[in-house]
Amino acid sequence: MIFGYLGAIPFYAFLTKSGSKWRNNVKSYLNSSSQTQIKKTTRKKQICSSCGWQNSQENNFCHDCGTELGD
Repeated sequence: MIFGYLGAIPFYAFLTKSGSKWRNNVKSYLNSSSQTQIKKTTRKKQICSSCGWQNSQENNFCHDCGTELGD
């Protein structure tokens, strides 16, 4: 029975119209999530002069030690 399901999944995903839509949805989801991760990691950081913590650009105070961050 398990082998029947394992054989049906590729058939569904590659040979039916609804499977094609499903594959396109998965591809777009994976592309959007990887682009979101890239955007998150490329944000500018402010490094605290007191402790060296990398804070986001929006922070006015260090997240780790509380020191006021300069421009």
